[in-house]
Amino acid sequence: MKKHVVLVALPLLFSTIGFSYELDQVLFQIDKNEKAAKTVKFEFTQEVSFTGTDMKSQVKGEALFSKPRKLMIRKISPEEQVTISNGDKMWIYTPAYNQVWEGRWQDWVHASMLPSGLLPVNEFVADLKENFNLRLESGKNDKEVRLLADSRDPSSKIRLEFTISTESWFPVETVFDSETAKIVTALVGLETNVDIPESSFNFSPPKGAEIISMN
Repeated sequence: MKKHVVLVALPLLFSTIGFSYELDQVLFQIDKNEKAAKTVKFEFTQEVSFTGTDMKSQVKGEALFSKPRKLMIRKISPEEQVTISNGDKMWIYTPAYNQVWEGRWQDWVHASMLPSGLLPVNEFVADLKENFNLRLESGKNDKEVRLLADSRDPSSKIRLEFTISTESWFPVETVFDSETAKIVTALVGLETNVDIPESSFNFSPPKGAEIISMN
């Protein structure tokens, strides 16, 4: 990815019932809490709307993250699918087809193969600063702020939006908007620094599964 130096020319300021936030202050708080979180656990729901059609989909699932680069994202409905990384290798397993995509972590991340709208916690703020123009808007109440991110790549139409809790400084809702789809994700019951078994990030393809390599 191309690196960019300037984030914003001037600090943005807004007030919410006695509290004032600048963009740099909000990013600092998000980054501080993300770095302090060695593990993250939550459930999620997603509403997916496909651009130019009436097609919509609802997804439910759960997610686990552990530093460095370990994750387990399980989509429970409408079709089960599991994305797992042990920090080096990554797998996407679809039981209905008994099919496994596998490859190195770097290959999957660079190919944007992670589920849209569920960003890993590793270097979350650094990635936003490098690749997006950022601005703030007030939230629905005094316990939320909205962080809006527009891609700096002129060929990209990706736009992100994060509703951030000012108590936990983690997202409670994300919006991933592209040329093909809009994905609204609600994060429920988010917990940090909880014990997560290492076995959660290990995967062995089931017997007879079709293995498709990303390398």
